[in-house]
Amino acid sequence: MDKNKYIYIIGPEEKKLKEAVLSLVNLYSDTEFTKGISIFKSDKNEFVINFRNNPDFERFKYFVNYLHYPEVQSYEAKVFGYWTISDTDNIKQHLNKRALLYVSENDTEGDNVYALFEGGDKSAKLGFAIGDDYQELKEKEFEFGEPEIDESIFQLIERIDPTVTSKKESSSGCAGMVALILVFFVLVLSLQV
Repeated sequence: MDKNKYIYIIGPEEKKLKEAVLSLVNLYSDTEFTKGISIFKSDKNEFVINFRNNPDFERFKYFVNYLHYPEVQSYEAKVFGYWTISDTDNIKQHLNKRALLYVSENDTEGDNVYALFEGGDKSAKLGFAIGDDYQELKEKEFEFGEPEIDESIFQLIERIDPTVTSKKESSSGCAGMVALILVFFVLVLSLQV
């Protein structure tokens, strides 16, 4: 289990969370980041989402936002993303600091992720629109905190990959190839006779 870059989710039904993660995986299937997402669950209905192929910071923000607002009926969850800021994340003032990403209950736009930085005294709004990447707020909504994840309590319950939609096409393509090879052999044999 990766405890450096992960999404921590509290509260949803297991079935609803799996549905939300599968929807996320299929929505972003064109990226390598959604191949092999692991879902771990504790006995307290808390979940940890890990990525086999760690996303970049921008996509990680999207994933936190999406898992807060998935297109799944009757889904309710508290979603927190944990990340250490690096020089490629375009937030130089928080370089090497631990970030807690979340969707604010006060956000009216529905398309933002907020961040608290370890040791910081203010929250920041991390929008997705160009020019709206980082906006420091006047105060913080709550204190930075990170759960102590005991790996003996969290069990792997699912590993999800994008749905393969072209199986039918590939099997008919394979049958077509076999038919073409058979025709070729029949022609070769008839020419030899």
